Amino acid sequence: MRLQWRNSSRLFRRKHLLLFLLFLLALAAVPGGAHANHGPLKVSLVRDINPGMDSAFTSSPYYDPNPFVDLNGTLLFAATNPTNGYELWRSDGTTSGTQLVKNINPGSASGVTGPIAIFNSLAYFRGCDATDGCELWQSDGTTNGTTRVTSFGADLPAVQLIPSGDRLFMADLRDTQIWVSDGTAAGTTRLAFLDEQIPYGISQPTAFNGRLAFYSWDFYENEELFVTDGTDSGTEVIFARDIPWFDTSYEMTPINHLVEFDDQLFFVALERGPRNPDIQEIGELWKSDGTAAGTSKVADLGGGYVQILDTLPILKDNLIFFEFSWQLWRSDGTTAGTYEVIPDSAADPIRKVSYVTLFEDELYFEATTNQYGSDLWKSDGTAAGTVIVRNLDLRLNTGDFQEPYPTIQSLIPFHGELYFQATFEIDAFNAKTEQWKTDGTAVGTVRTTVFEPAGGELLNPNTALAVGGTLFFLGDNEQTGSELFKLAVSDAPAPSGPVALYTFEEGSGRTVQDVSGVGSPLNLQLSRTSGFTWTAGGLRLNGGTALFSSGPASKIIDAAKESDEVTIEAWITPRNVTQYAARIATISGSATRRNLSLIQGVYDTRQKSVASARIRTNPSIRDGGRALLSPNNTLTPRLIHLVFSRSADGTTRMYVDGVQVATGSRTGSQSSWDASYRLGLGGEIGGGNTWRGTYHLLAFYSRALSTAEVEQSFQLGPNRP
Repeated sequence: MRLQWRNSSRLFRRKHLLLFLLFLLALAAVPGGAHANHGPLKVSLVRDINPGMDSAFTSSPYYDPNPFVDLNGTLLFAATNPTNGYELWRSDGTTSGTQLVKNINPGSASGVTGPIAIFNSLAYFRGCDATDGCELWQSDGTTNGTTRVTSFGADLPAVQLIPSGDRLFMADLRDTQIWVSDGTAAGTTRLAFLDEQIPYGISQPTAFNGRLAFYSWDFYENEELFVTDGTDSGTEVIFARDIPWFDTSYEMTPINHLVEFDDQLFFVALERGPRNPDIQEIGELWKSDGTAAGTSKVADLGGGYVQILDTLPILKDNLIFFEFSWQLWRSDGTTAGTYEVIPDSAADPIRKVSYVTLFEDELYFEATTNQYGSDLWKSDGTAAGTVIVRNLDLRLNTGDFQEPYPTIQSLIPFHGELYFQATFEIDAFNAKTEQWKTDGTAVGTVRTTVFEPAGGELLNPNTALAVGGTLFFLGDNEQTGSELFKLAVSDAPAPSGPVALYTFEEGSGRTVQDVSGVGSPLNLQLSRTSGFTWTAGGLRLNGGTALFSSGPASKIIDAAKESDEVTIEAWITPRNVTQYAARIATISGSATRRNLSLIQGVYDTRQKSVASARIRTNPSIRDGGRALLSPNNTLTPRLIHLVFSRSADGTTRMYVDGVQVATGSRTGSQSSWDASYRLGLGGEIGGGNTWRGTYHLLAFYSRALSTAEVEQSFQLGPNRP
């Protein structure tokens, strides 16, 4: 039975008893989402695989520079120690869970002699042993599940593995061989087509619509673009350039930079130019559907260095981004839609773009300009939306763009923030690399202290991969060589109860106390000496006055950013249904800049009896964007239990009197919340948007309350702490 809590004598009794009940409720809290009940991020050594100062990850002629793969939520990699050469290892992020999967080649010789690729939910790699030589192996991450696929007898050369559709392509870049496998011995063959057609090797094998694209040179030393479906009959030339690859007037090959995008293969080709080093060749952007007839030029780019951003070519709105002469370009696949994002004629044009990563629907990258030198930038694909994130003062621009100093790299999205390495130039001969993170704002771009594990300062963090809720990376501190480290949430749980709580039982004065007991109290002050009335168990605002925190609502903001979840719970009695855009509670800087607002009425539609909630999850949408609305006639002059929550998966919910009345989705992250915003009740920061009514209880949680918790909280009523 739901209680409406209308009787004032019952309404405010048994506060101390219900305080204890709330404590029990907090202990029994149901996790609200993927990030619920966790503490701060911290870095730690997962396992010292090669004890002491020796490294588990060292250079090898067969070894992939990025050793990590995600096999169904488990980290899989190759590492070495004094007992074994490079062998297959796995890790769940714990010391005991970081184990050798299988010793394929016992002794000091290496069993894993090449990169690892995921294909059909299994890991494939070139494995070698003393009996059968080097073959194709597969693994499900267990000892018994790590087996040899082929038995050719040392026939498989060092290959690059490229999964595409239902085939695994294995390309030997040095010896012009392509192997194709369906994951079985019988289904693993070598293409004979290349023996007759290509004498000089293959370059940049690229997955393309279930096939493999690559370029090479024919017997006449002209460059050709090939596509194969894994059979000899299905291998054909789709494009050719009649420019000898040894032509010294070209600093790059005539065909290059293959990337699949929107079911098309994009690539760069050069036209024949004069043998004059002072005149640059003509760069062209082409696209192909995989046939000669369906291959056409997109745009003439002119002279310069061209590099398609093949790591993350898709930003949004069916656009592909690429570098041309170290500047950022975009294309929708048409001539008119291919142009430079920031024109070279701009006051301070970008001179170099590198290390591009997609984060929160924007491109983040290192860029060099005359004004700032090398710094972290971001772009939404427009000139106006391409801005510097923060001037890190890494290196003064010398104007030498031929050998740009790499200052920012390894940008890894994790836990609602972007982690990256920044290299600071100490002097002409020395530099220092530090770990930084950003939420997309200047104030949120800081050196991260979590990358300082016990045992010494972490040096040279690199090669990161996020698997599940853990960011794995290579690094070394003062006690280890290059080993496996992780960045994960600490074991200390986040508060299950409210991080800020107001019960409005002061009865007098102008201060409302935060009685949550979490961190430093975030007390509120009435803005005027009149316009309010203390009631039995509540505070009534009559208009013209509001409650504000004296400084930023830091503990609410920090907790919400950390968990990527939030709940605001209110027991209120609206005075009337004639007010709209009235702030019940807001964490904001103005009427159009907010982190979170709970509002009576909607300004645009003049609806006055609905509850609306806006929450910021996109740095570029500063007012929070689309509101979640309750049904009409929700907020009437009666005692109401109102709850709004957002889960880490982006689900938003609104409850009235213990019942869910609205749900929506706000994807993105709360990491963009502005740390300077204050908490206000009954009005907007800076004035206006006055709310009239009575507050009985207000609480903020750093997690999304479950439906069962909201129902239980409603049953307890407002006469709890």
